[in-house]
Amino acid sequence: MWSGGLTIFAPEDTAFSKLKAGFLNSLNDIQKVELLQFHTLSSFISISNFDTLTNPVQTQAGDHSKRLQFNVTTYGGSQVGMTTGTVNATVAGDGNLI
Repeated sequence: MWSGGLTIFAPEDTAFSKLKAGFLNSLNDIQKVELLQFHTLSSFISISNFDTLTNPVQTQAGDHSKRLQFNVTTYGGSQVGMTTGTVNATVAGDGNLI
C-alpha cells in the first residue's frame, strides 16, 4: 500500500444501464458524495499490492451505517477480484486494470 492518493472503483457502463431510469438524477448532494465514498479507498493501491489488503476492506464511506465493505481475492497473481456479497467483479487481470 502506498501512502497518499486514492483508489477508485468505477463500474463499467453496463452497471449504470441496470439502474432504474432517473436514479442518479434523483440523488441529493449528500447521497452523491456517499455513492462516491462507497467506491473509494483512502490510499492508492497498485495492482500488485491488492493481495496485501486485509479483508474485509473498508471504503471511504467510513463508519456510515450502510458502509460498503468488500473482500479482495487474488488468483495466482494474474487476476484481482472483489465481492461485496451483492456484486462480484474482476477489477484487474494480467496486470492491467479492467
